[in-house]
Amino acid sequence: MNTKYNKFFQFKLGLVLVALLTFASCSEDALNLTPYSSISELSAFENPDLISLSVIGVYDAAQSGFYQASQGSAFQVRGYPFGAASVSQGDNRGEDMMNMATFYQITYNSTYDPTTANNVNMWNTLWAVINKCNIVIEGVKAAGAKGTISVALAEEYEGEMRF
Repeated sequence: MNTKYNKFFQFKLGLVLVALLTFASCSEDALNLTPYSSISELSAFENPDLISLSVIGVYDAAQSGFYQASQGSAFQVRGYPFGAASVSQGDNRGEDMMNMATFYQITYNSTYDPTTANNVNMWNTLWAVINKCNIVIEGVKAAGAKGTISVALAEEYEGEMRF
């Protein structure tokens, strides 16, 4: 009977220790809910480094947009509107090309229509880039007015976004 009591006591003690270690390890520092790769629009223009990253993010969006091949499929990085997908689609319209991939058939035959995946994703990505440019323009104007960055740098960033 004493052995059963000891095993039961050890089991309860083990559970208490596991519970204490679990709760003690959950500090607020470990539970940072703000991801490093996703900066909110409100904090993106608080310091020069974040402002620079916001500008670079617009350039990234312009050269590596998304593409959804069919309903329900995952988004893929395709290079719309100014990246590799746009270039490769243009190359496949040339006279010296022979279409060997089904993916390029619409481009090769010039049978685009308003529902073609390339058109839909090109326009979706273009509008997303325009939206990001507008957000950065507003942000750098405000940052320049507050003195977070110089007015000259704010105007330079604004010019880049307008271009």
